[in-house]
Amino acid sequence: MIELVRACRSPQDSYELQQDLLRRLLDVEEHRNAFSKASSACAVVRPQAGVPEPQSGPPLSDIETWILERELCERVARQFCSVGDALAWRAFNHHRRYILALCRNAPPGIMARKAGLKTELETVESHWRDSGRSHSCTT
Repeated sequence: MIELVRACRSPQDSYELQQDLLRRLLDVEEHRNAFSKASSACAVVRPQAGVPEPQSGPPLSDIETWILERELCERVARQFCSVGDALAWRAFNHHRRYILALCRNAPPGIMARKAGLKTELETVESHWRDSGRSHSCTT
């Protein structure tokens, strides 16, 4: 994925990559949430219906299966965030002061199903359509 960051030649390329990363991240976080619920349910009874199929292969009745799947999703989500960070460094032309200002904020946590996410994404999309670019602290 880092090659995709390097391949970005325009704000449009960066915006499209950012949208793809966000879709992937939200998908992984949805799976993580489902695996987390499944591990809790497995400790009490049996896995819930509608939980994604585990990729690790151990038995579905084993709580360790669901814990492993949740941890794998968390790791994949961190990797997507790292690619997003690389994209941000490029977007800000590697100016450290902007990145430092942004990194002082608390981590956003799991974004999937977060209150206000839909409105925030619609606002970004609307701004992009109206002005042809995302908001930038450098302009």
